[in-house]
Amino acid sequence: MTAIGGEHSDRTTGEEMYFFELRASNGEKLLTSEEYTSYSGALSGITTHKNNIAKGNFKIMPSKKGDYIFKLLSGKNMLLCMGENYPTKARCESAIESAKRFAATAIIDENVQDIIINAPTEDEDDAPVYVDNGYNGKWIIRAQTAADGEQVFYFELYASNGEKLLSSEEYTTYIGAVNGIETHKTNIERGNFRVSLTKRGDYIYKLLNGNNQLLCLGEHYKTRRRCESAIESVRRFAKNAPVLADNETVTKHS
Repeated sequence: MTAIGGEHSDRTTGEEMYFFELRASNGEKLLTSEEYTSYSGALSGITTHKNNIAKGNFKIMPSKKGDYIFKLLSGKNMLLCMGENYPTKARCESAIESAKRFAATAIIDENVQDIIINAPTEDEDDAPVYVDNGYNGKWIIRAQTAADGEQVFYFELYASNGEKLLSSEEYTTYIGAVNGIETHKTNIERGNFRVSLTKRGDYIYKLLNGNNQLLCLGEHYKTRRRCESAIESVRRFAKNAPVLADNETVTKHS
Protein backbone atom coordinates (compact mmCIF):
# COMPACT_ATOMS: atom_id res chain seq x y z
CA MET A 1 0.00 0.00 0.00
CA THR A 2 1.95 2.97 -1.19
CA ALA A 3 1.25 6.61 -1.80
CA ILE A 4 3.97 7.75 -4.17
CA GLY A 5 5.08 11.36 -4.22
CA GLY A 6 6.98 12.59 -7.25
CA GLU A 7 8.29 15.70 -8.94
CA HIS A 8 9.11 16.73 -12.44
CA SER A 9 10.45 19.75 -14.25
CA ASP A 10 7.93 21.56 -16.37
CA ARG A 11 10.02 22.08 -19.50
CA THR A 12 7.70 24.91 -20.56
CA THR A 13 8.55 27.12 -17.57
CA GLY A 14 11.56 25.50 -15.92
CA GLU A 15 9.64 25.31 -12.63
CA GLU A 16 9.76 22.27 -10.37
CA MET A 17 6.25 20.89 -10.00
CA TYR A 18 5.05 18.30 -7.50
CA PHE A 19 2.29 15.73 -7.73
CA PHE A 20 1.36 12.47 -6.03
CA GLU A 21 -0.18 9.15 -6.97
CA LEU A 22 -2.08 6.61 -4.92
CA ARG A 23 -1.19 3.02 -5.71
CA ALA A 24 -2.59 -0.26 -4.46
CA SER A 25 -0.35 -2.90 -2.89
CA ASN A 26 -0.05 -4.61 -6.29
CA GLY A 27 1.26 -1.41 -7.86
CA GLU A 28 -1.95 -0.49 -9.67
CA LYS A 29 -2.33 3.29 -9.97
CA LEU A 30 -5.65 4.42 -8.52
CA LEU A 31 -5.39 8.18 -8.89
CA THR A 32 -3.02 10.99 -9.81
CA SER A 33 -3.23 14.47 -8.33
CA GLU A 34 -3.03 17.84 -10.02
CA GLU A 35 0.32 19.65 -9.89
CA TYR A 36 1.52 21.68 -6.92
CA THR A 37 4.15 24.41 -6.93
CA SER A 38 5.68 23.30 -3.62
CA TYR A 39 6.44 20.08 -1.78
CA SER A 40 4.48 21.25 1.26
CA GLY A 41 1.52 21.97 -1.01
CA ALA A 42 1.61 18.38 -2.27
CA LEU A 43 1.72 17.05 1.30
CA SER A 44 -1.25 19.22 2.22
CA GLY A 45 -2.98 17.98 -0.93
CA ILE A 46 -2.58 14.36 0.20
CA THR A 47 -4.36 15.21 3.44
CA THR A 48 -7.18 16.93 1.55
CA HIS A 49 -7.54 13.95 -0.78
CA LYS A 50 -7.55 11.48 2.12
CA ASN A 51 -10.28 13.42 3.92
CA ASN A 52 -12.53 13.50 0.88
CA ILE A 53 -11.84 9.87 -0.01
CA ALA A 54 -12.88 8.89 3.53
CA LYS A 55 -16.08 10.93 3.11
CA GLY A 56 -16.83 9.11 -0.14
CA ASN A 57 -16.92 12.28 -2.23
CA PHE A 58 -16.75 10.38 -5.52
CA LYS A 59 -18.78 10.69 -8.67
CA ILE A 60 -18.74 8.15 -11.51
CA MET A 61 -19.24 9.48 -15.02
CA PRO A 62 -19.26 7.82 -18.43
CA SER A 63 -16.54 9.29 -20.61
CA LYS A 64 -16.99 10.40 -24.20
CA LYS A 65 -15.05 7.27 -25.21
CA GLY A 66 -17.71 5.02 -23.69
CA ASP A 67 -15.79 3.87 -20.63
CA TYR A 68 -16.06 5.06 -17.01
CA ILE A 69 -14.02 7.36 -14.82
CA PHE A 70 -14.40 8.54 -11.25
CA LYS A 71 -13.96 12.06 -9.99
CA LEU A 72 -12.92 12.94 -6.46
CA LEU A 73 -14.59 16.15 -5.29
CA SER A 74 -13.95 18.49 -2.38
CA GLY A 75 -16.59 19.38 0.19
CA LYS A 76 -17.59 22.30 -2.05
CA ASN A 77 -17.93 19.97 -5.05
CA MET A 78 -14.77 21.31 -6.67
CA LEU A 79 -12.82 18.78 -8.71
CA LEU A 80 -9.76 17.47 -6.87
CA CYS A 81 -8.64 14.78 -9.30
CA MET A 82 -9.81 12.14 -11.73
CA GLY A 83 -9.10 8.43 -11.58
CA GLU A 84 -8.09 6.11 -14.38
CA ASN A 85 -10.43 5.00 -17.17
CA TYR A 86 -12.26 1.68 -16.70
CA PRO A 87 -14.17 -0.33 -19.32
CA THR A 88 -17.19 -0.97 -17.04
CA LYS A 89 -18.97 0.82 -14.23
CA ALA A 90 -18.38 -2.18 -11.95
CA ARG A 91 -14.62 -1.94 -12.38
CA CYS A 92 -14.76 1.80 -11.72
CA GLU A 93 -16.73 1.18 -8.51
CA SER A 94 -14.18 -1.46 -7.51
CA ALA A 95 -11.36 1.06 -8.02
CA ILE A 96 -13.15 3.52 -5.74
CA GLU A 97 -13.41 0.88 -3.03
CA SER A 98 -9.70 0.17 -3.43
CA ALA A 99 -8.91 3.90 -3.13
CA LYS A 100 -10.92 4.03 0.10
CA ARG A 101 -9.08 1.02 1.54
CA PHE A 102 -5.56 2.03 0.62
CA ALA A 103 -5.71 5.82 1.11
CA ALA A 104 -6.19 5.70 4.87
CA THR A 105 -3.09 3.63 5.64
CA ALA A 106 -0.83 4.22 2.64
CA ILE A 107 2.68 5.45 3.39
CA ILE A 108 4.33 8.32 1.54
CA ASP A 109 7.21 7.00 -0.53
CA GLU A 110 9.50 9.84 -1.61
CA ASN A 111 12.14 7.55 -3.12
CA VAL A 112 10.82 7.62 -6.64
CA GLN A 113 12.62 8.50 -9.82
CA ASP A 114 11.98 11.96 -11.21
CA ILE A 115 9.72 11.97 -14.23
CA ILE A 116 11.41 13.74 -17.12
CA ILE A 117 9.16 14.81 -19.94
CA ASN A 118 10.68 15.98 -23.18
CA ALA A 119 8.75 18.74 -24.86
CA PRO A 120 7.58 17.92 -28.40
CA THR A 121 9.45 19.55 -31.25
CA GLU A 122 7.72 22.71 -32.41
CA ASP A 123 6.66 22.85 -36.02
CA GLU A 124 5.93 26.23 -37.57
CA ASP A 125 3.31 24.64 -39.80
CA ASP A 126 1.70 22.85 -36.87
CA ALA A 127 -0.12 25.82 -35.38
CA PRO A 128 -3.81 25.97 -36.30
CA VAL A 129 -4.97 28.98 -38.26
CA TYR A 130 -8.29 30.46 -37.23
CA VAL A 131 -10.18 32.60 -39.68
CA ASP A 132 -11.48 35.87 -38.28
CA ASN A 133 -15.15 35.59 -39.02
CA GLY A 134 -16.34 38.10 -36.47
CA TYR A 135 -15.37 35.68 -33.70
CA ASN A 136 -18.86 34.22 -33.85
CA GLY A 137 -18.21 31.12 -31.83
CA LYS A 138 -20.85 29.63 -29.55
CA TRP A 139 -21.41 28.26 -26.09
CA ILE A 140 -23.62 25.16 -26.16
CA ILE A 141 -25.29 23.80 -23.03
CA ARG A 142 -26.02 20.08 -23.12
CA ALA A 143 -27.83 17.67 -20.82
CA GLN A 144 -26.93 14.07 -20.17
CA THR A 145 -27.86 11.28 -17.76
CA ALA A 146 -25.07 10.32 -15.42
CA ALA A 147 -24.24 6.73 -14.52
CA ASP A 148 -26.27 7.03 -11.32
CA GLY A 149 -29.35 8.15 -13.29
CA GLU A 150 -28.99 11.78 -12.27
CA GLN A 151 -29.56 14.43 -14.93
CA VAL A 152 -26.61 16.80 -15.26
CA PHE A 153 -25.71 19.71 -17.51
CA TYR A 154 -22.43 20.83 -19.02
CA PHE A 155 -21.34 23.30 -21.66
CA GLU A 156 -18.78 23.53 -24.45
CA LEU A 157 -17.19 26.46 -26.26
CA TYR A 158 -16.73 26.19 -30.01
CA ALA A 159 -14.75 28.35 -32.44
CA SER A 160 -16.38 29.68 -35.60
CA ASN A 161 -14.81 26.82 -37.58
CA GLY A 162 -16.56 24.27 -35.34
CA GLU A 163 -13.49 23.23 -33.32
CA LYS A 164 -14.23 22.49 -29.67
CA LEU A 165 -12.09 24.67 -27.41
CA LEU A 166 -13.21 23.60 -23.93
CA SER A 167 -15.71 21.45 -22.03
CA SER A 168 -16.95 22.24 -18.54
CA GLU A 169 -17.48 20.04 -15.54
CA GLU A 170 -21.04 18.88 -14.82
CA TYR A 171 -23.71 20.99 -13.12
CA THR A 172 -26.79 19.65 -11.38
CA THR A 173 -29.09 22.36 -12.80
CA TYR A 174 -29.50 24.20 -16.08
CA ILE A 175 -29.22 27.59 -14.37
CA GLY A 176 -26.04 26.38 -12.69
CA ALA A 177 -24.55 25.75 -16.12
CA VAL A 178 -25.65 29.21 -17.29
CA ASN A 179 -23.98 30.79 -14.27
CA GLY A 180 -20.95 28.58 -14.86
CA ILE A 181 -20.50 30.09 -18.31
CA GLU A 182 -20.34 33.55 -16.75
CA THR A 183 -17.73 32.34 -14.25
CA HIS A 184 -15.67 30.85 -17.08
CA LYS A 185 -15.99 34.03 -19.16
CA THR A 186 -14.78 36.16 -16.24
CA ASN A 187 -11.68 34.04 -15.67
CA ILE A 188 -10.99 33.70 -19.39
CA GLU A 189 -11.01 37.49 -19.68
CA ARG A 190 -8.61 37.72 -16.73
CA GLY A 191 -6.27 35.29 -18.46
CA ASN A 192 -6.35 32.71 -15.65
CA PHE A 193 -4.78 29.99 -17.78
CA ARG A 194 -1.93 27.61 -17.16
CA VAL A 195 -0.22 25.51 -19.82
CA SER A 196 1.14 22.14 -18.69
CA LEU A 197 3.18 19.45 -20.37
CA THR A 198 1.34 16.19 -19.71
CA LYS A 199 2.84 12.85 -18.76
CA ARG A 200 2.07 11.52 -22.23
CA GLY A 201 4.16 14.28 -23.79
CA ASP A 202 1.61 16.70 -25.21
CA TYR A 203 0.21 19.99 -23.92
CA ILE A 204 -3.01 20.93 -22.19
CA TYR A 205 -4.25 24.18 -20.73
CA LYS A 206 -6.08 24.61 -17.45
CA LEU A 207 -8.54 27.39 -16.70
CA LEU A 208 -8.42 28.41 -13.04
CA ASN A 209 -10.65 30.59 -10.89
CA GLY A 210 -9.48 33.46 -8.70
CA ASN A 211 -8.46 31.01 -5.95
CA ASN A 212 -6.37 28.98 -8.41
CA GLN A 213 -8.86 26.10 -8.29
CA LEU A 214 -9.42 24.16 -11.48
CA LEU A 215 -12.48 25.17 -13.51
CA CYS A 216 -11.88 23.06 -16.61
CA LEU A 217 -9.29 21.44 -18.83
CA GLY A 218 -8.82 22.19 -22.50
CA GLU A 219 -8.14 19.68 -25.24
CA HIS A 220 -4.75 18.00 -25.76
CA TYR A 221 -2.38 19.61 -28.28
CA LYS A 222 0.74 18.25 -29.92
CA THR A 223 2.86 21.36 -29.29
CA ARG A 224 2.93 24.30 -26.91
CA ARG A 225 2.34 26.66 -29.83
CA ARG A 226 -0.93 24.93 -30.70
CA CYS A 227 -2.02 25.02 -27.06
CA GLU A 228 -1.26 28.74 -26.76
CA SER A 229 -3.08 29.36 -30.04
CA ALA A 230 -6.12 27.58 -28.61
CA ILE A 231 -6.02 29.80 -25.52
CA GLU A 232 -6.00 32.91 -27.70
CA SER A 233 -8.98 31.51 -29.60
CA VAL A 234 -10.81 30.89 -26.32
CA ARG A 235 -10.17 34.50 -25.30
CA ARG A 236 -11.43 35.81 -28.64
CA PHE A 237 -14.56 33.69 -28.90
CA ALA A 238 -15.70 33.41 -25.26
CA LYS A 239 -16.70 37.01 -24.65
CA ASN A 240 -19.25 37.53 -27.42
CA ALA A 241 -20.28 33.96 -28.26
CA PRO A 242 -24.04 33.39 -27.86
CA VAL A 243 -25.28 30.80 -25.36
CA LEU A 244 -27.27 28.06 -27.08
CA ALA A 245 -28.76 24.73 -26.04
CA ASP A 246 -29.27 21.59 -28.09
CA ASN A 247 -32.83 20.32 -28.62
CA GLU A 248 -32.50 17.54 -26.05
CA THR A 249 -31.35 19.99 -23.39
CA VAL A 250 -34.20 22.37 -24.14
CA THR A 251 -36.66 19.48 -23.78
CA LYS A 252 -35.17 18.38 -20.46
CA HIS A 253 -35.06 21.93 -19.13
CA SER A 254 -38.64 22.81 -20.10
